[in-house]
Amino acid sequence: MKRRAFGLLIMGFISISVFAQSQHDLNNEADEQYQASQKMLDNTYAQILHDFKVDTIFIANLKNAQTLWIKFRDSEMHAKYPNRENGYYGSVQTMCWSLYKAALTSDRIKNLKKWIEGTVEGDVCSGTVPFKK
Repeated sequence: MKRRAFGLLIMGFISISVFAQSQHDLNNEADEQYQASQKMLDNTYAQILHDFKVDTIFIANLKNAQTLWIKFRDSEMHAKYPNRENGYYGSVQTMCWSLYKAALTSDRIKNLKKWIEGTVEGDVCSGTVPFKK
């Protein structure tokens, strides 16, 4: 029994050392997640601009909404992580900042995709969102 417990303890240390990452690595991974979500947002937004280019009123309103959303996103980031002295949030701040920004961006993508994916026919409140084909 002691031998088995010791073996499990050793396996735990080995797995931690194999899978452990530095905070720098975690920060980089989180930033990569944010960059990927930002690229997807840019592509989604560009597709909507292309697909709806003849509806100039919608495009003007979408551009305004996107500008305001960016201001909202940035304000939301500062509400969650106000500027404080260095080290206030600890060494995970860079990672947490990127993960939250990625989450907000993913939410925006989900919202914008309605114009690409459409809604069910008969949705009387669809506005400019097209019906699914």
